[in-house]
Amino acid sequence: MMFFRRRFGADYFQAFAFAVGVLIMTAVLAGAPMYLNAIESLGLRSTLRELSAGDRNLEVVVEGFPLTARSVSAATERVDVALAELGDLVVGIGQESYTRDHLWAPDPELIVGGRSADLAVLHRFVEFPEHVEFVVGNAPAEAVGREEGIVVVEAAVPFERAELLGVSVGDEIWLTPSASDPPYLKVRVAGLFEPNDLREEFWLGRGLEATEPPAPSLVARHRLPLFLAGDSLFGAVTGGPASLGTNRWLVQLDIEQLKRQKPAFTTQQVEAAGNRLRKVLPESHAVSALKNRFDALRQKVGFARIPTMMMGGVLLLAASYYSIMAAGAFMARRRVDMARLWVRGSGRRQIALLFVAEAAFLVLVPAILAPFLAVGVISLIGQLPEYRSITFGSGMPVQLVWQAFAWSLSGGALVLIYMQWTIWKDSGKEVGPGQLSSRRVEGKPFFQRQYLDLLFFLFGGLVLWDLSTESSVLSEAVGPVVSVNPLLVFAPAIFLAVAVLFSLRVLPPMARMVSRLLVRRGPVWAQLVSSSFARVPITYAWPTAVLGMAAGTVVLSATIAATLEQSSVDQSGYEVGADLRILPVDLNSGPRTKILDEIRAIDGVSEVSAGLRTIGGTRDGGQGTPFEFLAVESGKFAEIGTFRADYASSPVGRHLMKLGPDESPGLPPLIVPAFATRVGLRMKTDVAHRFIQASMRLLDANGRSFTVALGSLGELDWQVRMGDVPRAAARPVEIAGLVFFEQTNDEIGTPANIKIDDLMYDESPDGPEIEGEVEVASPVVLESFDSADSWRPLASSLGVDTQVAGFEYSRDAGSSGSSGPAGRGLLIELGVGTNRGVRGVIRSASGSIPAIFSTTALEENGLSVGDETVLHVFDQSVPALIVGAVDYFPTMDPAGGGFVIVDVAQLWKYVSMSSFNSAGFLAELFVDLD
Repeated sequence: MMFFRRRFGADYFQAFAFAVGVLIMTAVLAGAPMYLNAIESLGLRSTLRELSAGDRNLEVVVEGFPLTARSVSAATERVDVALAELGDLVVGIGQESYTRDHLWAPDPELIVGGRSADLAVLHRFVEFPEHVEFVVGNAPAEAVGREEGIVVVEAAVPFERAELLGVSVGDEIWLTPSASDPPYLKVRVAGLFEPNDLREEFWLGRGLEATEPPAPSLVARHRLPLFLAGDSLFGAVTGGPASLGTNRWLVQLDIEQLKRQKPAFTTQQVEAAGNRLRKVLPESHAVSALKNRFDALRQKVGFARIPTMMMGGVLLLAASYYSIMAAGAFMARRRVDMARLWVRGSGRRQIALLFVAEAAFLVLVPAILAPFLAVGVISLIGQLPEYRSITFGSGMPVQLVWQAFAWSLSGGALVLIYMQWTIWKDSGKEVGPGQLSSRRVEGKPFFQRQYLDLLFFLFGGLVLWDLSTESSVLSEAVGPVVSVNPLLVFAPAIFLAVAVLFSLRVLPPMARMVSRLLVRRGPVWAQLVSSSFARVPITYAWPTAVLGMAAGTVVLSATIAATLEQSSVDQSGYEVGADLRILPVDLNSGPRTKILDEIRAIDGVSEVSAGLRTIGGTRDGGQGTPFEFLAVESGKFAEIGTFRADYASSPVGRHLMKLGPDESPGLPPLIVPAFATRVGLRMKTDVAHRFIQASMRLLDANGRSFTVALGSLGELDWQVRMGDVPRAAARPVEIAGLVFFEQTNDEIGTPANIKIDDLMYDESPDGPEIEGEVEVASPVVLESFDSADSWRPLASSLGVDTQVAGFEYSRDAGSSGSSGPAGRGLLIELGVGTNRGVRGVIRSASGSIPAIFSTTALEENGLSVGDETVLHVFDQSVPALIVGAVDYFPTMDPAGGGFVIVDVAQLWKYVSMSSFNSAGFLAELFVDLD
């Protein structure tokens, strides 16, 4: 021990510097895997945080399954066998069963079929009464009874859906799976409930779909969900005409264990459970988003590890270089001690044990402390502001694992091996000045000394020339696959190597010049250092290379980090379209929906744009390639949308401004006074068509459309047709257009010529009831059709084959209309093409709506900018004028058939010509935050 104290006392500073170097090197070795694991844990935590309850758990679904107690019980046993592959990951298993759609009505005689029929769904959620609050009535009973051959059972209904459909406690709901079959089930409404929280794990993301099922069609009311208690659903449908349905096992997973274990292991468990499930219950399938999201996480983490590993490699290289140099200097001072021990008769084993024991303090102790130091440093890194967005304020999830000690001790062992090697190697003597002088080579030819430089500059010139001719990292390729230019990708590494080699070549001559200048006037130490640099460049070659690599790696890592951040921002901006995207939203009034103004009034919200999305196609000359379709408020979206310069040849916002109405004063709306109770028109036809029904389309103040029936075209003389203004319409009401409906099977209608004059209203709100074809005593004219320019034909399956023109005629006092001088009217020549039986005219300043096509959509449909076509969207045929083309647009997929963008207000005029929005419409909102 006295010997160790003397040795450490004499070489205290060298030993301390050596121990610090070993500590830093082993801390980097131990901290690198812990930091990478922490990054993976942060990504896992963020992924699980973003996933909904349904996506981060597992569902086992069997469709077309007999909803009987015996069948479900047997299937549950098999599901339990398959879920055993998940081990302790499963914390609970719930069940949901539901039938196929049933027709329903409060009276069995009122049950009707068709697209507008009322549908209901019977639900079974195990223990659902414990997760809801009954605001009216009580929980349903589990008993199943019979009355005159009809199964009777109690059910509960969500409060909001009951209010919407007019269902209350005590009502009896009659159900049948088909309009041709008599009702087999009667459900008594026992209570109305509100869910405590649809986001809780019990619902597993199924709560909203179960309590608020959508409408089956655009012309039907929303579905009626009926929740039955216990297993009463099985008793209600077993043996009936609708005993086949869907059964789901809702598997709740331990979220904390998901955070702790590796994503790859979780993926293996889910795959094993799915494979086992296919064997024991072939008709079932497992549904989980964990595998796809974890695979995406693995790719992102792998890409994010690149700059971390590069920085760690540079730090490790620098620390290793420092440790090896310090170890070499420290062991060089031990050669005298080793010689003394040899002289005193110490054996090889004694000397080896002596140096190993000494190294235990200088190497093993720092190697053991290094993992703890790495944990502290990583924890402090997690407190930096740059990490708050991914740590969510909970710090870095760093864990001290045995692998960290293994890496640290491995690094310490390498240092020990190097220390022993420097002592026992045969060539361990120092090289004297005479040997250096005798081994120096003098008088080499210039080419032999500089040929590497010439080759390097030739190669560098070619690389520089090639880089100057490239403008993008992406290179053209045949087909849809885009390749990457490897030269530009490795350009940073090339320039880094150039910088290091250039410094190694330039520094010796510079040091020689400095040495010559300092020979006479400079300080001695400066002249000696510069002379040593000039004669032996190897003394600074390694530090220069390490510093160059460190600097280049820092720049490259920072560039990659900025690129990743910008890529994430661009990707999220393209997927969201604005600061915030809300969906689904019930925009049953289009751009006039009140929810838009309510959101605009929220503090922090700058602007909002409505969005209507669907899949459409072109119908001009036949059905074209399907494309994605989006209608937005063009003026607002041009300000709040997230665009990039490469989305189109010109700014996307400039294209969007072409979609809205012209800045010049537009066509004023045809407003019906608030006190008017009826509206109508004067009309006649050339041939009687009893199967063609005339109607007027109205738009109320909230943007909802209504139909005013005006009767069939069964008379040849002038007739005044009047209809009641719907009381549900919010005033003021405007006339949107005139529609003629004919029931057709192939969308081919009967040609007809219809003459219309004098759109009018009845200003006697308290007047007598007047039938549709009886002349009005004192009508007030709204529109006399002096010009036909404000009325445009509706498009159809055959394009725009309906014609609109003005005509003159002499009013006869003997006609049913009012007498007077010659007047003008509107002549509508209905073509054979219809849109689901609908033809007519719309009040509009232009005959088509502006549209932006993607370049892919133009190519797929053989169109170009400036062409006119007919879009088939929302079951409507809408004439469109292509005013621009873009390559990309937020939230739209440019692949496949491409996409089309229009203005929602322009589209709503045409869409409102049908009753598609009578049951509401699910759309989305784009929100811009301050």
